[in-house]
Amino acid sequence: MKGHPKLAVIGCVPCHGGDGGKLTQKLAHAPALGEGRDPFLPKGHAEVACARCHIIGQVAGMEKLKRGLAAYHQGTCVGCHGPGHQAPEIGPSLRAVPQKSEAYLRRWLLDSRAVLPTASMWSIRDATYRDRFGETPEGTRNLEALITYVLMVADEPQRKTYAAHSQRPELRIDTPCTRCHTLGASAKVKGAKHRCTMLVDTAKRELDCERCHGTAATTPPKGSTRLCPQIAASVHLCETCHLREDDGLKQLLSHARRLRAP
Repeated sequence: MKGHPKLAVIGCVPCHGGDGGKLTQKLAHAPALGEGRDPFLPKGHAEVACARCHIIGQVAGMEKLKRGLAAYHQGTCVGCHGPGHQAPEIGPSLRAVPQKSEAYLRRWLLDSRAVLPTASMWSIRDATYRDRFGETPEGTRNLEALITYVLMVADEPQRKTYAAHSQRPELRIDTPCTRCHTLGASAKVKGAKHRCTMLVDTAKRELDCERCHGTAATTPPKGSTRLCPQIAASVHLCETCHLREDDGLKQLLSHARRLRAP
């Protein structure tokens, strides 16, 4: 990425894929998507590699992935597939499916039965989703963003490789939320604001704890280990952004399942 603060250190491959050891453009820009472990990412899908080091929405330049994440949720992909679906999954987890080519994903999403006659997945151009993915400029942008998001999820091998070279902010689950976050719009900002893309962009507000806790800096009763019911009910969706094992999601999921409010 032009202007990347660590460009001189990391080089081109971590962000664009391909083989930085080759001396010709043809060889360096190989393999193609769906044909190898670290494919060259074509123009329009370079954001796939951003998630190797960053959480969606954490830094500028991930707008297409944010749109793709929203499409993944709103198009109900998360209803059948992981990441984000509660087990057992109806369809395969996209993290476990080998990365496909851009052209293959487009054909599959538009008409899966044309690719595989026995496929049970419906088309995103069916009546239910036509307004969101129809043949309009907005629908085309949503489709392209969804393809980028799916390509990013399938980038699991590279995400594990780069996890050793970049640290994520620690996700604290053993202290009250108010230790770091504001309670709501009327409360004075305390520490860092909640940065979850889905919470902030969908609700158009910061994490609104005061809806239940009032405006005081409420903390759980001493000795309480109960997770917020709102978070416990939808914590599995956190996995759609938190794809790396070192960013706290594994602990949060375990904590939620163990302490889920009745």
